[in-house]
Amino acid sequence: MEIKEIINNLNAKLKEIKNLRNLNAKEPRFKSWHVSTVALLKSLPGIYFKDVCSFKKLTFTDTKYHRDKKVYNTSDIDKYNSDLVEAENVLKRIISAGQKNIQTEKKNKSIE
Repeated sequence: MEIKEIINNLNAKLKEIKNLRNLNAKEPRFKSWHVSTVALLKSLPGIYFKDVCSFKKLTFTDTKYHRDKKVYNTSDIDKYNSDLVEAENVLKRIISAGQKNIQTEKKNKSIE
């Protein structure tokens, strides 16, 4: 997958965050978003390694399928929302850097 394609897909994932704010980490829509976003991030080149690791470290309190936590408390909801905000920031950084790299490549190709 080309970097331009990945950046476009990450833009779409960034827009989806608005719809995830009312959910929790156990919702299938959130889990699907999380898994597909991580898969996209894994296909990025190594220069994005730091931001990809930052995203992977976000726990969203309960994204793991094997956890049996039945009751949410307010700290779980707060943690989920704060991690969602941090995920949004990480995706914005990656998209911004990716767009700069794409523009730089275009300028270099036009000079040649």
